[in-house]
Amino acid sequence: MTIRRSQKQEVPHKRGFKGKTTKLSFTRFIYYLLELNETDPPDGKKLTDDDIIESVHAEFGTRSISARKIADVSSNNSFAVYRSKYNADKPEMLSIRYDFNGYPCRNYRSPISIDSLRIKAYHYKIVDPRLFTPDEITRILIFKEEYPEEYQLFRLPSKETLNAHSFGSLQLSPSVVSIPKTSLADLELKNH
Repeated sequence: MTIRRSQKQEVPHKRGFKGKTTKLSFTRFIYYLLELNETDPPDGKKLTDDDIIESVHAEFGTRSISARKIADVSSNNSFAVYRSKYNADKPEMLSIRYDFNGYPCRNYRSPISIDSLRIKAYHYKIVDPRLFTPDEITRILIFKEEYPEEYQLFRLPSKETLNAHSFGSLQLSPSVVSIPKTSLADLELKNH
């Protein structure tokens, strides 16, 4: 029996694809937009999820499965999943969904309170200076030194981030309470 070898040349597979203008990978581009939206939004106005999805489609087109599924809320490649992964990577500031007025929201019709945002940030172990007071940040820093096994994974903000995004700088909807009622001790209890 004669065994023949293929005469086809092996073509290396290009992993992922790069954006048209930024040359960033798909995930890196989304992370870039999420970070930009929290630190320095374009024209000073927060992007909605729809704005970010539209930017992704403009950068990558809609031919790829990833670009098509990002707008599908029932997909495991939806934009909400990317935001969750981004927050799980512990950026300096929590990525938040914003409504058309630039206010944080659960969905486009339901504003979110500062306590709900604090619970989410604490869950991801992100000490966002917009959501935690300077005293609370200092307390977490002390806890991080005293109880490293419990607090080692917390991401504290840099001095630059603290100066640029102080407590209370996040504009919440006028229909929700902007003063936290949930203490740091309550957050610890809810997350243990």
